[in-house]
Amino acid sequence: MILTYSRNICRFQLSVSNKHQLRCFSNTLIRSNNIESSANIDSSLLISQWHSSISACSETSYDTITPTPIHLLNLTLDRPECEVLPTPSTPIHPNYHLAYFPPRVPERKLGFDGSFTTFVPPHPFCRRMWAGGELLFSKNPLRVGDNVKLIEKCSNVELKRSSSRKQELVFVWEDRDIYNEKGWSLKDKRGFVYRKEEEGRANSTKIVKGCLVHGPLTCTLLLDLLRDNLPADNWISEFKYRAVSPLVVNEPFRVCGKKLESVSEKGVSVYEMWAETALGGVAMKGSAIVNIN
Repeated sequence: MILTYSRNICRFQLSVSNKHQLRCFSNTLIRSNNIESSANIDSSLLISQWHSSISACSETSYDTITPTPIHLLNLTLDRPECEVLPTPSTPIHPNYHLAYFPPRVPERKLGFDGSFTTFVPPHPFCRRMWAGGELLFSKNPLRVGDNVKLIEKCSNVELKRSSSRKQELVFVWEDRDIYNEKGWSLKDKRGFVYRKEEEGRANSTKIVKGCLVHGPLTCTLLLDLLRDNLPADNWISEFKYRAVSPLVVNEPFRVCGKKLESVSEKGVSVYEMWAETALGGVAMKGSAIVNIN
C-alpha cells in the first residue's frame, strides 16, 4: 500500500518572453507501507550489502565562516554577545559549526524526513531518530573569516534488535571532519538510529504530544552552560552525549552539569552534563573533557 501526502507551499506566475509559465513548489512525502515485502526482507543481508556499497564513499564540501550565521544563532539563543556582529578571527563556540555546511541539493533529492540521503539505509528502514554523538575539538578552532572544508563519511553501521519492542534497528555513525587553512579543527561524530515499520506497528506508534526539540540544539545548550562556567584558560576538547528521551517544544526543561572530582587529573577536568524534563526525567546526558591551556 502506498500512502502519499502532498502540500503546496506556494504558487506564482513567472513571466518569460511575454509567456507565462506556472511553477508549483511543493513538499511531497511518499511513504511505502508494503507490509508483506517488509516482513520477507533479510535485514542482515540488506544492511550488509548497503554498508559495503557506502563504506568507501565520502562527501566533501566547502564553506566560509562568515559572521552572519553565528550572529543569527546568538540572537536565536539570546546569548550575551548577540548584540554584536562577530569580528574577523573571532573563534566560534563549540557546536556552532552547525550553522554552516547545509545540504546543497534540491528538495526532491532529500530523504523522507528532509535529510541528506548519502548515508541513509534502504527501505524499509526509513524512520530516523537522533541517537547521540561525539565532538572532538583541537586547539585550532574555527574562526570568523576561515575558508573551511568538510569531509563526511560513514564510520560504522550496526543492525540490532530492540529488546523491549523486539524490533530491528539500524545504527549509522557518520564522521564529519572540518578543516581550516591551518589544518584539522574538529570532528563531529553523529549517531542515528533507523527503525523499520512492521505489521501491526503503523497505528500503534507512541504518540508524542508536540514537536520535539532538536537533539543538536540540546547538545549546544549543554555546551553553552559548560563554557559559561569555565575559567578563561580552559577549553573543551571532547564531548560525548546520548539522547535518552525526547524533549517537547513549549514544555520547560533544564540543562545541568557538575565537575567530577574523582576522575579529574592534573590539567584535565571531566564534567557530567545532562538535560532534564520538568518532571526530573533525563532527556540527554553527556560527558565533557576540559583542558587547561
